[in-house]
Amino acid sequence: MSFSNFALFLLGVVVVLGQTPEPCDNGVCASGFTCDTHDNCAPDDAVDSGGDTGGSDELCDPCGGDAGYSEAITSDGVYDIRVVTANGCPNHYSVCTGKDGITGCGGIGEAGTATEARGLKEGDTTSNWNTLPAYPVLADTLGTCNDDGSGERCLKCTMGTVAIALNGVSIYSGAVDTECTQLDVDDDMSEWTGFDMCSGHSEMTGDYHYHFPPSCLISQIGDLSDGHSPQVGWAYDGFPIYGPLGPGGLMLMLCTNTNADSTYCLDECSGMEMEIDGVDEYKYRYYISGDVSDLISLPSDPKPSADYTPYTIQCYRGCLYDDLASGACTGSDGFTDGFTAVANEGVTDMFTGYGDGSPGLECATDGTLFTDPTEDSFDDNTTDTSPTLFPASFSSMFILLLALF
Repeated sequence: MSFSNFALFLLGVVVVLGQTPEPCDNGVCASGFTCDTHDNCAPDDAVDSGGDTGGSDELCDPCGGDAGYSEAITSDGVYDIRVVTANGCPNHYSVCTGKDGITGCGGIGEAGTATEARGLKEGDTTSNWNTLPAYPVLADTLGTCNDDGSGERCLKCTMGTVAIALNGVSIYSGAVDTECTQLDVDDDMSEWTGFDMCSGHSEMTGDYHYHFPPSCLISQIGDLSDGHSPQVGWAYDGFPIYGPLGPGGLMLMLCTNTNADSTYCLDECSGMEMEIDGVDEYKYRYYISGDVSDLISLPSDPKPSADYTPYTIQCYRGCLYDDLASGACTGSDGFTDGFTAVANEGVTDMFTGYGDGSPGLECATDGTLFTDPTEDSFDDNTTDTSPTLFPASFSSMFILLLALF
């Protein structure tokens, strides 16, 4: 792994701006380029790259039986940090759909016979890991985003992971190609046609991820007592990410939307800056907005309407760890008095709460697996579905860094 790629892996951000792409030739591109989801040739390191899969060649369990996630709160000597370690495999159904003609994948609305999701398994020399501020800082300057993706800590055109879910799955921005094309829910040929009933899919290298609210994860954790959505992940600035519902179960949207609530609405980064009793002890939090699925339909349905664009986070309100450490970002405490950072255990138990008629019920019945992309049915054998958790100490991460150079 090159130094530049590893640096991007740590940040979890790859920003690639406008160049005119060449069309794919029957899925084939010139050396150094990969066919993206819009059948354009994009640089290998820019196609929904994420940086979280570590180049593993191992397919995930398509039923979600091998998800791995852990956290540790430690210190670099100056800042307290949250180290999140995961293998990138979802803890739920991830069988490929919406990609007719690709081995193991079903067409639009059809279940395939295999997963494209790839992750790091027990015995690998490394694992996905992300370093976040354990005590997040509200940056002195607000995050902003312009139409062309420029702006303060803007993620609009960022390809790849911008956050991590509590089951170890990558969370992406709204961009679906290197031209900063945004996910279009009104386009029947857009990327959402390949989202499974858990509202995720895999990109070309196998990094399974979400652009929409993670429906199965939200269902598995359950809403808070007042109807507020549960926390589903972390942004890389250390602030939590929640599902689409705010206080009292209100469906949240950008404040610029004419239908938005005057008190509870989302800023340009898709978050709310306020203290909310009974939710958390942060002064800021993000929301992934729009409808969650029925846990049955392929592609994911209902899906968020255009009123809830950009669906996922669009910029960082807080300072990234590297920017704090270098002094490039300064600000004020993003947490309340008396707050103590604790590690979240994550969600790795295999999800089984699919709706009646869902293809996922084949997983929920006994946890059996697909065995080969060319087969049309599940294997009769069961497998151990206990999660694989990786150590997440800062010292082990430092040793990993040294080993790579």
